[in-house]
Amino acid sequence: MEQYLTLFYGLSFLIAIIAFAYAGYLYLWVKRQPISNKKIIEVAGLIKDGANTFMTREYKILAVFAAIIAVLILLFLPSPIWSGEVMKNIGMAISYIAGTVLSAIAGKIGILVASLSNGRAAEGTQKGIKPAFLIGFRGGAVMGLLVVGCSLFGVAAVIGDTVGDPFKDTAGPSINTQITVVSLVASLLSAVFAAFSIFG
Repeated sequence: MEQYLTLFYGLSFLIAIIAFAYAGYLYLWVKRQPISNKKIIEVAGLIKDGANTFMTREYKILAVFAAIIAVLILLFLPSPIWSGEVMKNIGMAISYIAGTVLSAIAGKIGILVASLSNGRAAEGTQKGIKPAFLIGFRGGAVMGLLVVGCSLFGVAAVIGDTVGDPFKDTAGPSINTQITVVSLVASLLSAVFAAFSIFG
């Protein structure tokens, strides 16, 4: 059983590193794509401003939400803190906060790359659908890779540190859920704020 766990941790961290490295490659590739049309640059700038405005507002709200949830976790999970299992509660709260930080990083970088790729994809349409699709697809793939990489890295790290402890059954998913929810919200709603910044 232990050898399989070792294999699991090794593969998990390796896959996470590959995901981060490939996301970095895609980011640099998207950034290198040409964009020269002044109107496209102007609209892309407005979209970027809208996305940044959204991210700032969202993260302020989520910071309060995450702080409240972290306190509740500290007090009550995996058991009430006054029952004597203080370190387990602290460990779970730290795991949740780590998930919040990782999700914020994935969301911020993902939205940054998305805002870089949309103008370049629009410019790519002048050459045909294939280059435009490739730019848009690779730009969007960055957030997906970061979400998967951060989630896998965080869950493997927590489970690896808590094998044989019932705590592992709750700490890992707490990171995974936080990363997934926050990143999805960031990707879905940023377009709304971007649209308001342009047409509002």
